Amino acid sequence: MPLRRLPLRRLVLIGIALCLAISIAIGFIPRRIDAAEAEAIGDRVLASYQRGSGQPPALFTRRETRAWADGWELRWRYRPCLQVASLRVLVSHDGRRVRLAELPDCAPAAGGGGVPLKV
Repeated sequence: MPLRRLPLRRLVLIGIALCLAISIAIGFIPRRIDAAEAEAIGDRVLASYQRGSGQPPALFTRRETRAWADGWELRWRYRPCLQVASLRVLVSHDGRRVRLAELPDCAPAAGGGGVPLKV
């Protein structure tokens, strides 16, 4: 029994299905970002916070970066009260989740020392 040649239409459909399956599989593979990518995300969050709150860059120290099991922690200490206040950003290892873990607040017990974010 000789092998028949597949029609061109069927080959194109098989190729499209194969490409679709590969792209779906790649989409589900978790991607891990490196420290440089996490720092770039954190710098954008800091710049956004500074624009919204009116805080000049001089009020924040250099970035401190730590790697944790679930992602990256980026921290900028707040110069007016270095020991108690900082801006902390948490970035997941895949870079999909970013959250502010701490906002600069010089009187955290009183709850009113930080500069409110303008929206």
